[in-house]
Amino acid sequence: MTIEILHGFFRRFLIPGFILLGSGIPTTSAFIDVLRRMRINWLLYSLALDGIAIWFIVKTAILQEFHWLHALRGLPVITGCLVVLHLIFTCFK
Repeated sequence: MTIEILHGFFRRFLIPGFILLGSGIPTTSAFIDVLRRMRINWLLYSLALDGIAIWFIVKTAILQEFHWLHALRGLPVITGCLVVLHLIFTCFK
């Protein structure tokens, strides 16, 4: 992958790398909270999922194209939405 695919939005992959690292931290903490079965896990999980969904939308806008791999990588986001709904309904029973 070359830097030209970013269409001049970023000069290097450093900033997108930091953004991905920043979205990985809440995802990891949400995963740990789900394993611990904490009551607040649905909130952390939905925040992490929102960050990932925003990343996919912005990435597709920057690349100015949609590839079938974007859809394949987006399937975990859709699955995550279903898990968040399940967590919300089980927490507020």
